[in-house]
Amino acid sequence: DAWGDEGVDGFDDEHDDEDEETFTDYGGQSPAEKALDALKKMPPITKGYLLLSTALCLAVYSMNDNVWPQSLKLNWQRVFRWGELWRVVTPFFYLGSMGFSYYLNVAFVNQYMGSLEKIQYKSPEEFAVMVLFAAVFLLGASPAMGVPNEMLGHNLATFMLYVWSRTYEGLEVNLFNYMSVRAEYLPWLFLAQSWLLEGQNPAFELMGIAAGWVYHWLKGRRILRAPRFLRRLFEKEAVQREYARFAEEFE
Repeated sequence: DAWGDEGVDGFDDEHDDEDEETFTDYGGQSPAEKALDALKKMPPITKGYLLLSTALCLAVYSMNDNVWPQSLKLNWQRVFRWGELWRVVTPFFYLGSMGFSYYLNVAFVNQYMGSLEKIQYKSPEEFAVMVLFAAVFLLGASPAMGVPNEMLGHNLATFMLYVWSRTYEGLEVNLFNYMSVRAEYLPWLFLAQSWLLEGQNPAFELMGIAAGWVYHWLKGRRILRAPRFLRRLFEKEAVQREYARFAEEFE
């Protein structure tokens, strides 16, 4: 062995152990630790949604060459003719193919969906109603607008962003330390980015924005309210404990 019993540059193993740099030495965390820490801080519905999305995308990555299968896409003909009811659910879990862009999308959803759920910690059933409203609206919007849309995760994320932007209307948001934008302009900024820079059909973004606008309008007039069975579900002690930990962030 050219290096003998010593390490590189003639330092022995004892010195190597002393000089070895770790995340802990600098008070930091490994990527895995950061992911687990972020997961612990997520509110329940957002956590469940992102975990299911990640599980599905990992399965697609390993079993179908990272290509979302036709069997998981929205197809109304097969829903009604063959009773493939899962097709009205699985499209919402598609946030892109597994890769770096997928993790960016997960962070995006956690930022906006998670914060909306946290501020409803006193009445989480109202957040559940919001998610259900978005799902129903988006499922009907595609055929109503004549825009074929087989995967709805991106539309749901845009809906969350729009509702967040109206909730925090007037707030100055710093984008990449480059520019500041008022919160209510964010959905339109991302729409322009997707359309002009990525060549995506703006109708997809508009569906999410339209769903958010209708929800905000109905909510402002107290038309949307959680049904009794949903309120009872979220009144359970275990559920209340999950949301009580977010109280200090808003009180």
